[in-house]
Amino acid sequence: MRERVRAFANAAILEAAETVFAEQGLDAGMDAIAARAGVAVGTLYKHFTDRDGLIQALLDARFAELLAAMDAASRWTLGQGFETQLVATLVTVAEHTQLHAAFRRTALQVELPARHPHRVALRALILERLAVVLQRGRESGALRSDPDDLQPVLLLGLLHSMLVLSDQGGRSPSAIAALVARQFIHGAGA
Repeated sequence: MRERVRAFANAAILEAAETVFAEQGLDAGMDAIAARAGVAVGTLYKHFTDRDGLIQALLDARFAELLAAMDAASRWTLGQGFETQLVATLVTVAEHTQLHAAFRRTALQVELPARHPHRVALRALILERLAVVLQRGRESGALRSDPDDLQPVLLLGLLHSMLVLSDQGGRSPSAIAALVARQFIHGAGA
């Protein structure tokens, strides 16, 4: 029971931290986060020793959620056509990105350098999951071989670019993901 209460408080703190950081920036006070979470500041510090630890835990939690969602989409669509598998995977990434967009924009301002080992490892895990889906596409004959193995990088770059550039376009994350999947599979030809 104690572990469930601790996990619940931890989740509430992370949710509150995401909201407060998105609203006030990464220099927001720990007292504001504790108040938003409905816990005492001392409780917050029992869970996270400092702001940097809280920010890192939040980034790790969001990445873990994304990876779990990508794994679920992969299992759910296994055996379906390649385009269905690809769209489901990209929709998962797009919806997660959209759901956490405000915090993500804030975190990117001071996030780890692009070559930081932790960031590189997290990006590699996302690319590995995309590579699995793309390998299914090659095995089904829907995609040609990629001698440079850059298809996952290209696909993730396309999706993220569309999500950033279409913020004013009013398209849903699902619509963007489907568009990216179609462009990736079929190209821009007539």
